[in-house]
Formats: sequence, structure tokens, C-alpha cells
Amino acid sequence: MNLDSKVIEHIAAKETGFIILPSDLIKEFELTGEQSLQHLTIAMKAGFVELRFKLFDQPWVTNLNDIPMVVETKDGPHNVTARDVIVGFERTTVK
Repeated sequence: MNLDSKVIEHIAAKETGFIILPSDLIKEFELTGEQSLQHLTIAMKAGFVELRFKLFDQPWVTNLNDIPMVVETKDGPHNVTARDVIVGFERTTVK
């Protein structure tokens, strides 16, 4: 089995609702960031995963518009930037 097949099989084996981060695949298979995202994109096109977004300790959301532009922190208001947003891929049932 080649590496591409192993990665997709790994993704497909996750339970429904499991969030896969690009860094998970980087660590597990020694991929580059670009390779990890390519595999997750293939899995998304195949219906294995859907894109999710998260800000700090808030819940995962399906739409970037659900991420607030400003959040309150212990130091006061914080303007959210792209660096603050975590991107994940939620394992779904194949449609």
C-alpha cells in the first residue's frame, strides 16, 4: 500500500465527529504541511471530512462568519486575525 492510500485509510478509519488537524497527519506520516492539506482536500472531496474552524477554546464551527472579529481576553479586547483561527477537518459519514 502506498503512502497516499495509507493516509486516506487512516482518515477513513476515524470515528464520525473526530477532528483531524493537518498537524496530525504531518506527525503521523512525516508529511509537509502542503502534503497534509492535499490529502485532507482529497478526503473532503470524497466526502470523508468537512472543514471546521475554531478560535481559542470556543467550539468548532462550520462557517468562518461564525468566528467573532473581536473577543474579550483577560487583557481586554483582542482583534481576531487569521493566525488565531484553527482549521480542522471533521470526520463525517460518506454521502
